[in-house]
Amino acid sequence: MLARTLTPLLLLFVIAAAPAQARTLGERTLGKGDHGWDVTVLQRVLAMRGYSSGAADGAFGPRTKRAVKRFQRARGLAVDGRVGPQTTASLAGAWAVRTASYYGPGLWGNRMACGGVLRKSTRGLAHRTLPCGTTVAVYANGRIALARVVDRGPHRDGVSFDLTRATARTLGLTTTASVRAGW
Repeated sequence: MLARTLTPLLLLFVIAAAPAQARTLGERTLGKGDHGWDVTVLQRVLAMRGYSSGAADGAFGPRTKRAVKRFQRARGLAVDGRVGPQTTASLAGAWAVRTASYYGPGLWGNRMACGGVLRKSTRGLAHRTLPCGTTVAVYANGRIALARVVDRGPHRDGVSFDLTRATARTLGLTTTASVRAGW
């Protein structure tokens, strides 16, 4: 009985203790037995691509490994059940290329269109038409991050998204750039 109670608590602790950059897929090679927010991102992106591995629980178990292998086989990649740079890039390969800028400095403390206040640590993006709360997967510099629509914008022609500064940093972006994005 005690073990059943401690196991979910231990899993929650492992996920919560993961470093901030581990929220992005692509920071490390993933395989069976790994845990963390990056595994959760992988599981959610696999589901977005039609390769569900069950609940996005942050644990790379047998179901996640099977989903990764199915994806790798369908994309003509080496079928090893591990997620490194090639598999990460391939997960984002079908998404449209879009232009993303970032915002934050000078606007911190302002209210966002979807509710809440923009803070230095706010993770999300601004989009003109996607419903507030929509999760968008963004790929840049070999990394995939999930960001929710938290604001409206961008307000410059030719820019599809305004990433919050915290989201841009997790993707290694410091200026307006081309990214791949899917939802």
